[in-house]
Amino acid sequence: MSRYADKLFWIVMAIIVLVITFLSYVTFFYQTTPVQSTIDENGLALKKKEPKKVRDLDHPPKPVEEVKKSEPKQEPEKPEQKTPPPPPAVKKAEPAKAPFPPMPSEYPPATAESMDTLVDGLFERVNQRTQMQFGQALFEEHTMLDSGMRLEARATSVWKIIPQNYKAQILQILTNQYTLIACNIAKIVNCTPNNTPSISIIDSSGHEIAYQNSSGSQILE
Repeated sequence: MSRYADKLFWIVMAIIVLVITFLSYVTFFYQTTPVQSTIDENGLALKKKEPKKVRDLDHPPKPVEEVKKSEPKQEPEKPEQKTPPPPPAVKKAEPAKAPFPPMPSEYPPATAESMDTLVDGLFERVNQRTQMQFGQALFEEHTMLDSGMRLEARATSVWKIIPQNYKAQILQILTNQYTLIACNIAKIVNCTPNNTPSISIIDSSGHEIAYQNSSGSQILE
């Protein structure tokens, strides 16, 4: 009877040792493995599948801001400095060509002796206009020839520097006004289409440089 009891005791002790060993193994396994795994048919451990992410329609993901992109930053291009265009050339203003003061259309009755006074007044007005624009007188003296048929005026050196159109204007004014004096006022000549007083302008040497009469006009210098 004692021999049977001894065998039973050792069998129970062996079972207890096996149980303790199994429990120790299981406890150690679970403590060293943080992620639970499953074993397939071949005895290989399979990783636990993570749950799929569900897209939240009410709270969409925020877009990635461009300051946060990984692309390299490009430096802003410097604007090209354009050279300002040169200012437009300013043309020098030409002196205004004021018209000659108008002569009166009628004169009081005059004699041949008063012709010098009338012509002096005419040349004085022209010379004043010339001095305003060119700084000196245009005529030095004058002489009536052929009983008032022709007025000869001696021009100064300023005649050479005045424009051609200005010379023609002076010649026309002298002719018109002298004709008015000689024919309509002084009654020195009997004015007819072929017998009209004329203007002759000469230089300091006595050479004719311009003239105007009933047949036309000419500016020689």
